[in-house]
Amino acid sequence: MFALRRFAPSFSASSARAFSSSPSSQAAKFTLVGRLARPAELRTSSRGEEFVIYSVACKDTNKADSPASFYNVAKFSLTDGSKSMLLSLPKGTLVHVSADASHTKKEGEVAPRLMLRQRDLEILSRPRPRTEDEGFGQQNQNGEQY
Repeated sequence: MFALRRFAPSFSASSARAFSSSPSSQAAKFTLVGRLARPAELRTSSRGEEFVIYSVACKDTNKADSPASFYNVAKFSLTDGSKSMLLSLPKGTLVHVSADASHTKKEGEVAPRLMLRQRDLEILSRPRPRTEDEGFGQQNQNGEQY
């Protein structure tokens, strides 16, 4: 009992100091595992810099009936290889994305937008092509083609 009392104050004080001294850039990180909701697009910023933007759909695996959450991710500082690789990924590709997060708010918007800048991307699996035997060209409950 005495051992816990004696070490508890010093432990909590040291952990509080370590947390408060960490840089804020380390606290704003996202890790996403999900499928590409649409193919990536090449865009140009207002400064003339090219970037690739894509959407990742993530679903809570613990709740089968929960809706997916969609996140827009941007990749700046493109090399020829990274640009062509991102633009070649088809919709439905399963990816693991590490990104830095920030908020942006344009004039006239009510709420700030979440901006995710890709740091790392790992392709976990590519969608397999569907054949007519598997239901290609049929409609789901909402009348959408799949």
